[in-house]
Amino acid sequence: MAAVGVVLLYTLGLRLLGTGQPADVGGERTQYAEETPRSGSTPRMASLGAGVCFALCGAAVLYGIWLTIPPVPLTVRDATVCSRHHLAPETPPVPAASRPSCGVTRRRARLPGRPVSQAGQADPPRRHAHPARGPRPAPGREARPTAPPGAAWQDRRVTHHRIATTADTAVDVFTAERRPVLTVEPGDTVTVHTLDAAGYTERLPAPGVDVPTLISPRRGHCLLGPIAVAGARPGQVLAVRFDDLVPDDWGYTGSGGVDTPLNRALGLADPSTRGPLLWDIDASAGTASNQLGLGVRTAPFLGVVGVPPEATGEHVTTPPRAVGGGNIDCRELVAGATLYLPVTVPDALLTVGDGHAAQGDGEVSGTAVECGMTTTMTLSLLDTAPVAGIHADTPAGRITFGFDADLNAATTTALDRMIDWIAAEHGIGRAEALAMASVAVSMRITQIANRTWGVHALLAHDAILTQTR
Repeated sequence: MAAVGVVLLYTLGLRLLGTGQPADVGGERTQYAEETPRSGSTPRMASLGAGVCFALCGAAVLYGIWLTIPPVPLTVRDATVCSRHHLAPETPPVPAASRPSCGVTRRRARLPGRPVSQAGQADPPRRHAHPARGPRPAPGREARPTAPPGAAWQDRRVTHHRIATTADTAVDVFTAERRPVLTVEPGDTVTVHTLDAAGYTERLPAPGVDVPTLISPRRGHCLLGPIAVAGARPGQVLAVRFDDLVPDDWGYTGSGGVDTPLNRALGLADPSTRGPLLWDIDASAGTASNQLGLGVRTAPFLGVVGVPPEATGEHVTTPPRAVGGGNIDCRELVAGATLYLPVTVPDALLTVGDGHAAQGDGEVSGTAVECGMTTTMTLSLLDTAPVAGIHADTPAGRITFGFDADLNAATTTALDRMIDWIAAEHGIGRAEALAMASVAVSMRITQIANRTWGVHALLAHDAILTQTR
């Protein structure tokens, strides 16, 4: 088509400038071909050049018009080369649900210098928004994560890190003055293996028989950390999502024999009253059984998840804290739960451990089914949160916490923040939110084991109905 257009334009140029156009010269009608120019070139050659120029200009115009016409989409029959031949071999395929309708598989090449997971496939980016509003996804299906308010999506490949508790990675205090054992980017996934709270390096052979510990002497829980989250800063919130928790195959529970106000009241402060239990844990069956022939169902979680309460000093791991968290011991922080910790120091410096295969609310003996734990968690950062302080979104419901040596003060803190959450979620006043909490929120004692009361307010996901009219 373009060639035909060029020929027509060339002919038109000749007709306008060539021999077919007479002119008056000196009062006589004559042809260009009959004149002899002084330059030595004939009029016909001049007209030919003008025609060529006219044709080339026209061709350029036609080419510009052709460029503006959208191309016809390829179909499977039209495609002759699969796009995978042009991409890095380690790049994962796009899921079938998101493939282009034309049927040609397209994949984004791995970003230069970005590591991939140990399975050889790069993980999709994870940036979680706080679940302050909106319906929950159907069971078994996760809603696509969205960027938190004021934060942009990061177009990068995330990394899956793995780290175990060793003499180099173990710690028994919270501190911001220790070099991080691992640094991750926001959205990365980390799989950690932690020892039990005591840090035993061998299985306990019998009740009352001690075995070596990783840290000796030990000042607190045997934990792993700190883990730095690059770019985290005070004022942000660290979201710790527990993707998977798998207990080791043995554990123990201690009771009595320690002089505490509770044990004295129960008549179990004397060391001779100790009654430890040793457990065989079947993670695949979800059960644990002890030497008495009794068993329980497991619901594994980490008892200690926290950040340093301040930028300087070393801080014991025993009490839970309103600033930094730590020994929270909340049995609802199972797989699928997300714990939100306000960032207290640059890079957050998360420390975790104290695996519990099973525990009741309160942890009344001071220990749960203490065990080693393999935990997979995703670490993200939020710029805003709907409530102040430490809170969580769990399979059981939304949770706000209170920690204090005074049970009433701990209860008031947990309830106050739940009222704020309900009021903001449903656009109602605090008085109305308190009334709703009175009929929909359960107040539970998280733990009484650490001489600091832990109380949490639990709002089940389906407790407040919004489509009643």
